[in-house]
Amino acid sequence: MSEFPQTVEILGAQHVTEKPSFAMREALIMAWGKYQSDRDDLHFLWVYSAVIGECSALSGLARTSFFDNDANLLKYGAAMYSWLSEQGATKSDIAQAALSLLGPMAKELFPRESEVSAVAGFSSAQEPQT
Repeated sequence: MSEFPQTVEILGAQHVTEKPSFAMREALIMAWGKYQSDRDDLHFLWVYSAVIGECSALSGLARTSFFDNDANLLKYGAAMYSWLSEQGATKSDIAQAALSLLGPMAKELFPRESEVSAVAGFSSAQEPQT
């Protein structure tokens, strides 16, 4: 499985990261899957911004948090997106930073079949031994 990055680059600096809780990682990945094909909508940028906020201390600098926004991922992401944009981050900066965090999270939550087979010790369906 992929290691979670120790830092993320955004706003011209490296920021220390911390892997969110399992429930938050799952929510972020599910939201990413839901909105990633909707490039004409800002929702995917809000999800990316929420990822950055949840994985770094930038939400503290932005003076916002997931729970300050009624535990609403898109509302939180919109607040983070506004703050990041006001600080000079471009859409590309936000996407690049978020994707560097989302990739390892997705690999952890949804391992490849080969990884599952290796851990489980089998490669095809077999009859249980009695």
